[in-house]
Amino acid sequence: MIKVHRFIVSPLTTNCYVLHDEKTNDAIIIDPGDRSSLMDDFLSRVSVQYILLTHGHIDHIGGVSYYKNKHNVPAFSGMHEKKYFLKEELNGAEYLGIPYSSFECEKFLEDDEVLDFQSPVHVFHTPGHTPGGLSFYLPEEKMVFTGDTLFQYSIGRTDLPGGDIDQIIQSIKLKLFVLPPETVVYPGHMSKTTIETEKAGNPFII
Repeated sequence: MIKVHRFIVSPLTTNCYVLHDEKTNDAIIIDPGDRSSLMDDFLSRVSVQYILLTHGHIDHIGGVSYYKNKHNVPAFSGMHEKKYFLKEELNGAEYLGIPYSSFECEKFLEDDEVLDFQSPVHVFHTPGHTPGGLSFYLPEEKMVFTGDTLFQYSIGRTDLPGGDIDQIIQSIKLKLFVLPPETVVYPGHMSKTTIETEKAGNPFII
């Protein structure tokens, strides 16, 4: 069984998730937007396998260099996000005045790729908030991690560089709303929700 641990990080209160397989003690980090002493304490007791990134904004990648080095693990993302990891004027660090250390991803993920973990992780390309945005779906656990694509009764903003309102609506309709209704949505900000809830009441999609 995979247990989800949420750590709220960065000045923009980003949800960083750690997926922990309690049987093997393996773990995956999703969107380490900043360092966290609480997360450091938890990660010291597990075996981190890799880092997954939904997209390249500073509040989701600010802690990547630190955790890559600390745990000697690779980071995976969408190909079109590479420029965000290297340019502070694109990822928002320059605008917000947040210290940032650039990094390289070891692997760029393809749409519909499946990653090896105790419970398989399916990769969905969900552009719109950024061109290379990804969502991560664990069908056996009935959970999906949507970054800043889909929120509880909201969607990610599309007025930043690379944003596209038509793309994000299509990503949600074609990639996320086709998932089983009971699927739990773990977004990049705010509280978790479900696919059923969002299909019935998200005012941006109805």
